[in-house]
Amino acid sequence: DVYKRQLLGRNDLQDNDVGIVIGRNQPPLYAIENSARAIFGLEEEPIRLGSTKVPRAYNMRDGSHQWVDVWEMVDERCQIIMALHREKQIVQGADRLRMIHNKNQKRVPLRQVGGHL
Repeated sequence: DVYKRQLLGRNDLQDNDVGIVIGRNQPPLYAIENSARAIFGLEEEPIRLGSTKVPRAYNMRDGSHQWVDVWEMVDERCQIIMALHREKQIVQGADRLRMIHNKNQKRVPLRQVGGHL
């Protein structure tokens, strides 16, 4: 039982055969927009604020696609920053099992719990 913000530098999970990563790091919109301002604030193109629903296809096991509406940041630069926050925490959780330098095969099912930006 590990809370998502207590992952960095942990090695006590490396002997587990299975790890389950549930959820994602979801910073508030204003934090992402503030980061975008800090990184891209001097660029000619202004940062567009807010989020909107867009259609996205999910690949299904049988080869078909299921379309759903998902929330994304209006500005692509903000969306990239948001994705980095989300993905780095998921990867960090899976990395705690130390799967690369290990003799035994391990499984890490990932489950993203939905939510609004």
